Amino acid sequence: MSPKVVDREAKKAALVAAAQRVFAARGYAATRIADVATEAGVGKGTVYEYFGSKQALFLGVVTAVLEGFALGAHEAAETPTSAHEALGALIDAAFSHESEFEQIFPLLLECWQASSRADERDLVRGWFADTYRHFADGTADLLRAGIARGEVRADVDADAAAAVIGAVLDGLFLQQWFGLHASVASLARRFLDDFFRGIAAPGGAA
Repeated sequence: MSPKVVDREAKKAALVAAAQRVFAARGYAATRIADVATEAGVGKGTVYEYFGSKQALFLGVVTAVLEGFALGAHEAAETPTSAHEALGALIDAAFSHESEFEQIFPLLLECWQASSRADERDLVRGWFADTYRHFADGTADLLRAGIARGEVRADVDADAAAAVIGAVLDGLFLQQWFGLHASVASLARRFLDDFFRGIAAPGGAA
């Protein structure tokens, strides 16, 4: 009898899904690898085989969540014809997961908290830096394309503008978590419209 073939990617995705449910329900500190193993219906050794530590598993969960959002956002941004429309589609996609927000945002808060712990600081800060850099690079590329098409002023620093957009979205997500606004998505869109009025080239379509 031939040995059973294990689809490692499917198994890893199943472990991440189980871990997401457990981390969301219990929080990072209270979650044990054994809890995730039980939720996934496997032994602890299997979890450690795919993720060497709880920290690595947690970052795997948050990475999978954000990659899912990023994929949907970038797919949405591919269709529009201007930088303004592309970034608007990206923002719409980012704020379109309200049903998942209550489960996902606490994981990000846990991740921010982990960045202050001495034993995890370097790992988590490095992960956050890579994540923010990926978003900023993609946003800056859209702005540079707008500059090349004459939609955005040539003197606009695309990297600085991308950093500001990212910071505003971060703050709006946090305000949504605290229930400060009824419609954070509409605020994000309003900010983007005002922002583009400020950077639009004379006669441009931004």
